[in-house]
Amino acid sequence: MTVDSTAITQAREDNLLAENQAAVAAHNQPVAASGPLLVPDWADDKYS
Repeated sequence: MTVDSTAITQAREDNLLAENQAAVAAHNQPVAASGPLLVPDWADDKYS
């Protein structure tokens, strides 16, 4: 019997995203409104 590790990895990823959907949304809201807290030197001037 063989196990498809890709399917297991995908299932784990789906579960993680489902369990943490509220936390991800809470993080993304201020980033979308104000930009990232730290902007690397190589980034566009989009957030400067």
